Amino acid sequence: MDDFESKVTQLFKENFSESEGSSSIPQSVTTSGTGNIVSIGTNHINVTNQEVIVKPNVMPGSHHITSEQQYVIRGLVDDIVKAEKVSKAKPRNHAAVWSALKRKFKFSSYKFIEQVKYPEVEIHLRQSLGRLRRAKSSRQSPSWRRSRYGFIYARLKELERVEDKEWYLEFNFGCSSLTELTDEQLQQTYDWVASLKK
Repeated sequence: MDDFESKVTQLFKENFSESEGSSSIPQSVTTSGTGNIVSIGTNHINVTNQEVIVKPNVMPGSHHITSEQQYVIRGLVDDIVKAEKVSKAKPRNHAAVWSALKRKFKFSSYKFIEQVKYPEVEIHLRQSLGRLRRAKSSRQSPSWRRSRYGFIYARLKELERVEDKEWYLEFNFGCSSLTELTDEQLQQTYDWVASLKK
């Protein structure tokens, strides 16, 4: 038996000498993990859990507004945002205007506005836009006077009362052209034209 143990010991010494098998890097294996990163030895595994969010695709029905009406509403919201940038110190962005509109009329998406509520929504947006454009600070915009001129000419032509403009300007301000009016006088003329009926 003694002979057998000495042979085994001899074989181990020959095959596993310290000069050949030793290395300066310690061989240790540790397993740890927190959150989504697992570390085993020098290998790091990043574990991700991807959740698939399924959104229901709900299509508007025939009792909802048409795409043309949706386009009008989007245009009015864009105009409100532009007008607020000109006339307010802290203007709202698109998301804030949409949020206020959704809160007022209680809908989740503007595509789901019912046909019967559309006129009310459009009137509300146009009134908001009118209030913003009427503000004194909005008169600093270079397009303010042009928009007033355009409305006055278009509305009088629509009502077939173009000649009444000269009479009104001469009677109230003693001039014959809209360009001669001050901002307040132009706003007064605008209000007069807006109040005219067929």
